[in-house]
Amino acid sequence: MACTGLKLPVNQVVRAWHHNLKGLGLATKAIRENAKGEVKVGLVSCGEVGIPASDREADMQAARNVLFDRERSEDSIDFGYGDLFEPAIKGEYPKRLIPYLPKGWQEDMKDICVPLDYIGINVYIGSIVEACEDKKYRYLKLPVGIGKTSMEWSFKPETLYWVTRFISERYNLPVYITENGMANNDWISTDGKINDTQREDYMNQYLSALSKSIDDGADVRGYFYWSLLDNFEWAYGYAKRFGLVYVDYSDYSRTLKQSALRYKKIIETNGEILK
Repeated sequence: MACTGLKLPVNQVVRAWHHNLKGLGLATKAIRENAKGEVKVGLVSCGEVGIPASDREADMQAARNVLFDRERSEDSIDFGYGDLFEPAIKGEYPKRLIPYLPKGWQEDMKDICVPLDYIGINVYIGSIVEACEDKKYRYLKLPVGIGKTSMEWSFKPETLYWVTRFISERYNLPVYITENGMANNDWISTDGKINDTQREDYMNQYLSALSKSIDDGADVRGYFYWSLLDNFEWAYGYAKRFGLVYVDYSDYSRTLKQSALRYKKIIETNGEILK
């Protein structure tokens, strides 16, 4: 069962976000000034992905808004990719964040907006959206009974297509998928294996969508599955299993899941096995 934790006021959250960005910029400068060899410095963010309901330009823009210019309520901040990438790469904050920034924030932009070598994106959640007159986007209801992971996140492989396409187009930087994967209800079967066929199919379909994005021009340089091992997952503790390797928490023994063997084949064939 998830716990709620401490929730800070909006102005304090945005202030922390701002100083996090300033620390990133200063660290980037320090790394480049002190590195003894060639280094590449990037920035990683996570967020919700907008999936356009159609190929109409209005719906495409609605999906972009989910990533880069999210709707917000007055008493909460639902951070998205643009809240980190826009100030760090474009040198501009989304307008709805500006009232909550600390005094003198403009002076910090010279430290926040520094050249980066790549973008990292953690991708899990995608929602279908369409254009509407009174808002930046409107969510469409997903079909009843749609597949979900054990985190209750909907199975939408096209999420990986749209996030890499939109981010690559907007920022013109190499993209790495630094996290993508699913939590599944895994157990050791009577044959001694962990037959996580749903995770195998998840990888097949999400990586196929990523391959299509690359074919359509997205500059994707790498993909990292989350996670190698079953892990401690924030407020859920050890209840959610994301790993390619099963961990028995009674003795910490480890067993390769069938998805790990499938992933091995995908890597060995450089994705050709997906076609």
